[in-house]
Amino acid sequence: MKTMNVLLIIGSIAPLAFCLLVIFLNQEGNLEMKNLYHVYFVGLAFMIFFVAFIAFVSYRVKLLAYFKDKKQKMKVVELTNVKQKKYMKLNNTYHFYLSSPTKYTIEVSPQDFTRWQLGDEISIEYAQHSLEYFGYF
Repeated sequence: MKTMNVLLIIGSIAPLAFCLLVIFLNQEGNLEMKNLYHVYFVGLAFMIFFVAFIAFVSYRVKLLAYFKDKKQKMKVVELTNVKQKKYMKLNNTYHFYLSSPTKYTIEVSPQDFTRWQLGDEISIEYAQHSLEYFGYF
């Protein structure tokens, strides 16, 4: 969302900055104001289409995966090993580092932290397309 806001701000400022640059470089005065308006609106239209294209690509990459998961209602259960166990003092949480290519680390309960040892197998659940993590057992 933040990226789209930045793109929209750049998309509205860039054509104006380009017109100001053309005015500054036009020392002879042979450029008419109607040509500047034309340059500004063509640049603005290009930037609007560019931002729309980026929004479409973002939709296709991220949101479409969530819609596929919702439609298919499938989840993946993967067996993986505990590589490392860490206690984070700063926020008082327990974490396992896994040997899974999908999920690098998970937060676990204090009871599970003491129950599982290094090298133990743990099952993690996640969505098939979006790879949204659901939990472990």
